Amino acid sequence: MAKDKSKKTEAPVEETKMKKSKKAAEPEAKPAKKSKPSAGFAKPSEAPATGGDGWSLEVEDHIGKLFLITPYREEDHPDTFSKTPGAVKQHIVCDVVEINEKKPEKSVVHKNIWAYGGWVRGSLRGYIGTDMVLGVLEQDTDKGQGKNKAWVLEDADDDQVEAGKAYLASVDPFATPSDDGKKSKKAKK
Repeated sequence: MAKDKSKKTEAPVEETKMKKSKKAAEPEAKPAKKSKPSAGFAKPSEAPATGGDGWSLEVEDHIGKLFLITPYREEDHPDTFSKTPGAVKQHIVCDVVEINEKKPEKSVVHKNIWAYGGWVRGSLRGYIGTDMVLGVLEQDTDKGQGKNKAWVLEDADDDQVEAGKAYLASVDPFATPSDDGKKSKKAKK
């Protein structure tokens, strides 16, 4: 029986050696596929790197567009371009409605957007927590540093003000945070 015990101890050692050699021959694992949210919840590990819905206010595609902005607060974020350790910059957290001037009820809402540009922040700072700002996003070479053009909010004209009012009239003031804010099209009883 002593021989049987020694054979039993040798077998697992051989299996271990075989497993190691198989692992070395296996191809690299494929990257994990994005899975569907379970129970309606998204996975934090699969969040987009840009945060939020990835939408940004201050981009060239938005030059000349009309925006209704609700500024909530000013915050600091790390200045990744500074050579000074621990340096910070400011941004304003706001909800931004990209107003569709032809069909204001079809305007698009973007929540918790960061407004970075100094001139844009200056246009919003005085209205934090008090008013909505209606303006047209532009770039101004006179206000930029060097060759850079500064992002600015210009005043809306009369037609744009009417589009802003029409958008607000299309929004349900009693919508819950999960709603998109649009008025329901259900038939009245």
